Amino acid sequence: MEQVGMRAAHVPVPVSADGPFTTFAFRVHKMIVMGEFRRALEAADHYEALIRLAGDDITLGYLMQCRMFGLMWTGRDREAVAVGQELLRLRERLGTRVAAAKTRADLVEMQFRTGQLDDGLDGLARANAVLNQIEGDDLRYLAAVNSVANAAHGVELYELGEQACRRVIERLGNELNFACPIHETYVMLLLEWGLRLEQIGRPEEASARFRRCQAVAGEIITDLERRESTRTFQLKGAYALTLAKLGEPGAALTLALEIIEPLRDEEQYMEARLAHLAAGLGWHAAGDDAGARREFLAAQQLCEHGSTRAERFQVRYELARLAIAGLDPGRARDLTEAMTEQARSLWELRLERVAMLRQATHRIDLEEQRRSAAAELLRDTLTGIGNRRRYEQMVAAFALPSDEARCLLLIDVDEFKAVNDRFSHAVGDRVLAEIGTALRTNCRDRDVDVPTRFGGDEFAVFVHTDLAGAVEVGERIRRALLGRDWEAVAPGLTVTISVGVAELHRGMTVEDLFAAADQNLYRAKRSGRDRIAS
Repeated sequence: MEQVGMRAAHVPVPVSADGPFTTFAFRVHKMIVMGEFRRALEAADHYEALIRLAGDDITLGYLMQCRMFGLMWTGRDREAVAVGQELLRLRERLGTRVAAAKTRADLVEMQFRTGQLDDGLDGLARANAVLNQIEGDDLRYLAAVNSVANAAHGVELYELGEQACRRVIERLGNELNFACPIHETYVMLLLEWGLRLEQIGRPEEASARFRRCQAVAGEIITDLERRESTRTFQLKGAYALTLAKLGEPGAALTLALEIIEPLRDEEQYMEARLAHLAAGLGWHAAGDDAGARREFLAAQQLCEHGSTRAERFQVRYELARLAIAGLDPGRARDLTEAMTEQARSLWELRLERVAMLRQATHRIDLEEQRRSAAAELLRDTLTGIGNRRRYEQMVAAFALPSDEARCLLLIDVDEFKAVNDRFSHAVGDRVLAEIGTALRTNCRDRDVDVPTRFGGDEFAVFVHTDLAGAVEVGERIRRALLGRDWEAVAPGLTVTISVGVAELHRGMTVEDLFAAADQNLYRAKRSGRDRIAS
């Protein structure tokens, strides 16, 4: 089974899951972490029906994420991709751009293994573009960037993977965060990158990666030992292999022999495989080629517990080098050249993927430029939200049949004429601009909630949710404006809004929807203003 080693050993904790059925998601997550994949999938089947019935989309998303990983680690990549794509649609509908970007990144390796390379690279480029635009420091954002790093590593795009790792490490520093194991990700990426460079005959570049890998791994090991963590063997296999590659085979052998048995007992097969490779190199340097071959074969056997193509090739590479060492110089040279040529052919395939990613990134950049230009034509220059043209565009969109819940909020500034008359039109413009800011910051992303200004002090927000959700959006906006320090705009100034909300039911026209929202707006004003009516 094509597997992802340490990259597969981490399921992101649902750090911000706040749905009513969060406990169920944590239960399934724990089963995945413990490697109880089939049990986790059975539990996900049982819980999912209940969660869908309850309409708890937040918990549903985390449960689907666990299901996707469970399917992947049981070798059911095509099913995992189908679940991941459904999860992506859910997160896009909810407007959670960071979570959607993370899902795109999580899908990449599975798409790669199922022959969907173009889709995978497109998804990776889109995920990276979104995260570059947003920038953040919260755990959810950092976990998404970690997923980009893992995905890039998984398809051998080491340059992108290193950029993503460094971006997160700049924010976390040397502090280990087990919910976002970016340091471990970086160690394994650097190690594999160095091994690949060694295989194609670029030893100086390989050594640079090994030294950096050793430094990062050493810091993690020291920190874990200082904490007296139960994960004290974490990354020691990688560290031992860098010792062997950097000219310290004796130290590598001593460390590897110390950790191999505990790693195998704890079923940390990837780290154990690296330790066996380090031991093999140590025995070879000590002149014991039989011992070296025994260790390399043990590493090869551990590949059956999950490994990538690059990881399997590395074991075969070390076995071949060991065999070549016992041949006469002429034949050894011929076989070394053949082995290096094969490694270079694989490297060329990697470079093709690098070029494909660059093309996908360029295409996405052009799409974003076109989207931005089109969005500018739909933007109200004073408030920064949608203008009358965008309002009409959304009216036309709401006229189309859909099974989604959809609502309209009509918002009017209370006694706005008096604001203009008493404080000036310049102050009135400041008020409208502040309302635009409140609408932007209290609505969900992009096309999920669409705020517009369709008249002087008249605003409409088109939301893709039910009536209760729409009222919640309206209340957030109203409270935000109520809490604004209007005295800072003009002494004596107070600003409130009235909101009318209506839901688009089957059989209603958009005109009916507008009339219902307008009637509720009138009712809010008649009831004393500064309130919502639905």
